[in-house]
Amino acid sequence: MKIMTLNCQHAYHKDALVGFLSKKIESNEYDALLLQELPEEILSLIDPHNSYSCIYNKDIHVKESRVAILLKNVYTLHEEEYSLFEKEINNEKEYFYELISLVVENKKGHMYILSSLHMPAYLHLIRRIKYLKKTIKRIKMLQKKYSPKVPFVIGGDWNSIFPYEHYILQFFVDPRFQFLFPKEYTYHTRKLEPGLFMGNFFKSIASFISMDYVLDFFLINYPVKGVVETQESDISDHNPVTLTIEETN
Repeated sequence: MKIMTLNCQHAYHKDALVGFLSKKIESNEYDALLLQELPEEILSLIDPHNSYSCIYNKDIHVKESRVAILLKNVYTLHEEEYSLFEKEINNEKEYFYELISLVVENKKGHMYILSSLHMPAYLHLIRRIKYLKKTIKRIKMLQKKYSPKVPFVIGGDWNSIFPYEHYILQFFVDPRFQFLFPKEYTYHTRKLEPGLFMGNFFKSIASFISMDYVLDFFLINYPVKGVVETQESDISDHNPVTLTIEETN
């Protein structure tokens, strides 16, 4: 199974983004494409060629910041679940931070939970942990409904800015869960998020700091074994990240 995640918010050319996604669909090599902060107008421009289904929360109508999953049609879709974290209005644009989870079954009868996540960028660590716990709770509820042994993959833009956050977040996940991080950065050089800091002094410091860092990664459970790779691309300010996992027997 091969899964790609990509944050599309700052795709520099919309035609190029449509072309990029269309090529990924035509290649037929991905079982799922997890997309975050996708402009809604792009959804109508993507042609799945009868090979994929484009799944997103159609009850929310917003121009920017859609979370979506392109799922290969060889999978049987048992359930779609939409979890809305919160919304933010920034520069007159409305952004939704959400988790989409799909319960799918392959031709061999093996079930998986696949999720696309966009974690709010402006959260400080304590609030980020709160949303991480909410995310895990949603996955456990789906596992309980189907089977505690169902493998899952949560991929997306976690907005975990500092390297040490990766290790701190790990303390708050179920012992059966694990993070898979790419070795290369996923987000191109940009100013640090000032919203992560308390007080004007630290916000001012953050406004002067630029760095490359890892924002896009995966949370899986231990039956899943996989390799994460970052693809160099100028399609967005995020690089696409691919997880290739071993199929269960």
